[in-house]
Amino acid sequence: MKTKTTGALFLLLELCGVSSGLLKRHFYVNVKKAWADARQYCQHYYQDLSSFTDSLEETQFLNDAGAQSSNAWIGLRREAGVWMWSGGQNASVMSSGEQNVNSNCVFVKKSDQMLYVDNCSGSHAFFCMTTYAVVQENMTWEGALEYCRQHHFDLASLNSTTKMDAASGQMNQAQTQLVWVGLRFLAGRWFWLSGDHLDLAGSSGFPEHQCPAANLRCGAVDTHKKTWMARDCEEQLGFICQ
Repeated sequence: MKTKTTGALFLLLELCGVSSGLLKRHFYVNVKKAWADARQYCQHYYQDLSSFTDSLEETQFLNDAGAQSSNAWIGLRREAGVWMWSGGQNASVMSSGEQNVNSNCVFVKKSDQMLYVDNCSGSHAFFCMTTYAVVQENMTWEGALEYCRQHHFDLASLNSTTKMDAASGQMNQAQTQLVWVGLRFLAGRWFWLSGDHLDLAGSSGFPEHQCPAANLRCGAVDTHKKTWMARDCEEQLGFICQ
């Protein structure tokens, strides 16, 4: 970020953070909301409000921020005097001027792409992000789940067309046409690991009846057709983590 405007916030970023293997992509949402409402929107349609914790991630954010047409929230706020990203990481922040003690949420100003603080109830557009990593090693669904939870966060819940589109570029790296995602049939229903139910009416590749065959109870994505599929949980497929 640029660094010479009174009242702006400056992030002290690592020159090169420890890579998680996850690629962050950022999306400008030109709908004005309060910070908490913006975060809820991002968590539903993407993953969270945007964050960047090292210089490489900042560069990616700035590359993706070209569509910004107004001031926009990011996932940085002050809680009990501590600056934190929405994902829970602490942030090192300096101020170039006095800040309103009632202003605790951060936005990117359109005119100079610098960070400023505002009351969290204020209304701004916002940046959402997605983070995905395709693992090229083939595993069963349970093996993929264990791998993602050990090395990343979870198997990816691609529970909207927006998330599917955001992950499409990463999917092309897979060595198998089908890749496991965080979709499973248990206790009489299909559900995403995020907790959302699967809308069967909009899901080609799934049987019309609610209960699939006993060996077709794990969810995969066809990387060519971009559709969800019910597959045998013991198949060896690539997979996508978040």
